[in-house]
Amino acid sequence: MATTTMVVSPLATQSSPKNKRRLFAEARQNSLQKLSVIFDHSHKNGNGGETTWCFSQVKGTLEDDVTEADLISCVEFNHDGELLATGDKGGRVVIFQRDPASKQCVPKKGEYNVYSTFQSHEPEFDYLKSLEIEEKINKIRWLKRKNQAHFLLSTNDKTIKLWKVSERDKRVTGYNTREESGRARDPSRITQLRVPTWRPAEPMVEASSRRIFANAHTYHINSISLNSDQETYLSADDLRINLWHLEITDQSFNIVDIKPANMEELTEVITAAEFHPTECNLFVYSSSKGTIRLCDMRAAALCDRHAKLFEEPEDPHARSFFSEIISSISDVKLSNSGRYMMSRDYLGLKVWDLRMETKPVETYPVHEYLRSKLCSLYENDCIFDKFECCWSGDDQRLMTGSYNGFFRVFERACAGGRRGELTLEAAREAAARPRQPLRPRRVATTAKRKKVTRTLALTHTHHARGADAGGGARGGRAPAPAPAPAPRRHHRQEEEGRNQRRLPGLQQKDPPHGVAPAREHHRRRRHKQSLHLPGQVLASANPVLTFQARLRTLLSGNTAQNATAFRLQLSL
Repeated sequence: MATTTMVVSPLATQSSPKNKRRLFAEARQNSLQKLSVIFDHSHKNGNGGETTWCFSQVKGTLEDDVTEADLISCVEFNHDGELLATGDKGGRVVIFQRDPASKQCVPKKGEYNVYSTFQSHEPEFDYLKSLEIEEKINKIRWLKRKNQAHFLLSTNDKTIKLWKVSERDKRVTGYNTREESGRARDPSRITQLRVPTWRPAEPMVEASSRRIFANAHTYHINSISLNSDQETYLSADDLRINLWHLEITDQSFNIVDIKPANMEELTEVITAAEFHPTECNLFVYSSSKGTIRLCDMRAAALCDRHAKLFEEPEDPHARSFFSEIISSISDVKLSNSGRYMMSRDYLGLKVWDLRMETKPVETYPVHEYLRSKLCSLYENDCIFDKFECCWSGDDQRLMTGSYNGFFRVFERACAGGRRGELTLEAAREAAARPRQPLRPRRVATTAKRKKVTRTLALTHTHHARGADAGGGARGGRAPAPAPAPAPRRHHRQEEEGRNQRRLPGLQQKDPPHGVAPAREHHRRRRHKQSLHLPGQVLASANPVLTFQARLRTLLSGNTAQNATAFRLQLSL
């Protein structure tokens, strides 16, 4: 989370005109959103030229004294990179448009100006559940442009809205029943019939709400994804995935439901979902147990049985108390070609081939240096931070976020068949010197940590698609030293604390809405799993691990705020 938008653009040097045209063509069709970190990234192209990364523009303020409502919560480029939409915790959507003059420069610059601002969501209150619904924007997705207007989807925890953004450069004049100022005319003075005409006017950008999709999710929405047919989209919460049509607001089809009949048997939740980029009948969703399921909607109306299951086999000797936590997938992205899939867990990136389910074809470590510090990360709740990832336009580069204002760029195939990686930093010093090349950084595992700045870096590159590569749930802050262990709380005390914070519980009834099919579908199988606690954590105790407190907070929708309640309860 941050209050600053930093736009980074590549500078091509020593490149042929043909190669420059290729780079600029990629820039028009690819974009990258929401980075908690910015790196200085350069790579050799086929003609020996080099692309250098630098800061291009900073939107917002670099100061720390900002209100909570001004913190950026999501960012999304449209398909051609001409528009950039940002959502904040105050429910506002700000759209930036690429400066036409910056595209005429050599090399081209990625500079943006404010295009439109509107209030997307307002705070609400559910009186039946005594639950306050925040106005914070969770996700923004652009529809492909079909006419002069632009359309986008925005969602908070419960409600999805379809917005139309259009320009008006003409106005109607010559009304019969009212004056030019809008005041009604006296009917007795109307002596002749006039035909209204269009006259040129000052351009004005207008945002209007076209559809509102509500009352279909019991739990907090974590993902929305447009289908390749541009007519339907899916929305996912912690236990269900719904399929919507853009023209129908009062009905949705439940295509995935993992809610068990007895909530005590719940062992996993849905963390992310996305449609296939070319096949409209395929979609994937990830879970907190580190699995990814590929579903085909042609097989059944309810995709309760997956077509493929992607799961890496775990070494029994390497299993520990933290294995399930660090294996939870926070983001999943399908490649532009549709052949590969990328997943992000706490420690690294994994690339899967959709034709091979047994193991990932590529693995890229991101936080491997933190493996020895998992106990401290668990105590200060940093182990529950979530990171996002994205593909480049040619599917040859991967990008994801990290701590301390860093992000990682991985080359899948470099010269000589070797893999390459780059670490760049979104620092205030670099933002104060626009157009200056960024320098690669190295992550020090033992050096003294410097003060972390609350900034969010947003980049638009020639080889990045509109996707997320955000930092942790706390805006990319570094893990802090472990505090003193919190006193154990009784189960009833924990539940009372949740009620005081107005968080949703698991034992709540589904709201009445027009979701089809009406009947519920449950998994009747039991999911049992045994976890072994390390002796150094509880040396003298004989604990029994329960999943109830952990899953109850998973479904609360805000891991950062409820980190204390997220700890697994240990009862003697």
